[in-house]
Amino acid sequence: MTKPTIEVEIPFAGFYYSVHDSAMDTHLEVFCDDDEDEIESAFRSIDWHKANELYAKFYFDQFLQDFLPRLIDADSSPAIEYGHRWQPAEYNFATDRIFGVVNADVFERMFEQCDRAALDAEAKRLFTSGPGFMSFYSPRMADWPADRSAWDVNQNSAVLYGWLRTFGGSDWLQEFQAWEMDFFYLDCISDNLDEIFGSAGLNFERAN
Repeated sequence: MTKPTIEVEIPFAGFYYSVHDSAMDTHLEVFCDDDEDEIESAFRSIDWHKANELYAKFYFDQFLQDFLPRLIDADSSPAIEYGHRWQPAEYNFATDRIFGVVNADVFERMFEQCDRAALDAEAKRLFTSGPGFMSFYSPRMADWPADRSAWDVNQNSAVLYGWLRTFGGSDWLQEFQAWEMDFFYLDCISDNLDEIFGSAGLNFERAN
């Protein structure tokens, strides 16, 4: 019998004018020796939907490895599995989002492990209305339905972030942003973009 699952959003800066967009552009420019004609030709040869999807999956696996070791099951299988990447039709108001899938029992374990002050702090951070942002959720988790099965993906994701705050401290978000920029961008992804671009259609046997 298949266990019920819950969807959560993984923190990700997206591909629109972000460190991830910059990583791919820079790698392509280096590969083409900054030759504008070759860059344009290489750019056209890549299936960018596929490249972004492969990139998102690699990012997800690396995030899981670096930030969620306490949630790795005893048999070493991921407690959170890759779900999908959402891409907006236009980048006016939103950017790409990455979602994972969690077994309901793992989600409940994650919730029970959370410090309640950390959960409240993340709910307040995520759902407090402000200039240019109108929240559809109360910033007080106590106002949400007592039955967590009635929560949606945004509320479920607050539990993940609360868990990260519980074990990573109040500055977990700053540490994550530093990881996204310094470790993932500078150390991880550059070694894997050849494979990602090759799988997405880039021909590496270009003329010199």
